[in-house]
Amino acid sequence: MLERKRVLKVKEQVVSDGKRVFIYEQPRTGDVFTIADPNLRLDQLEAVQRDVAALLEHGLNPPVQTEKSLQPSETPAQNL
Repeated sequence: MLERKRVLKVKEQVVSDGKRVFIYEQPRTGDVFTIADPNLRLDQLEAVQRDVAALLEHGLNPPVQTEKSLQPSETPAQNL
């Protein structure tokens, strides 16, 4: 996705021990990233896309979800 948006550019592809590794550069900052090709099958792509979207939205530590009651809690009436 970032490659298509031209945020990262492929600088090199290296094959080491039968595994392909991509070397990316972020042109604005000059940062360099190495990413191993995970060799995903087409039937795995949907789940990976959901996971990546969740990571981009929430980060590594997503907010804790709490149970919300369906009805607001009522306070007992006070007798005077």
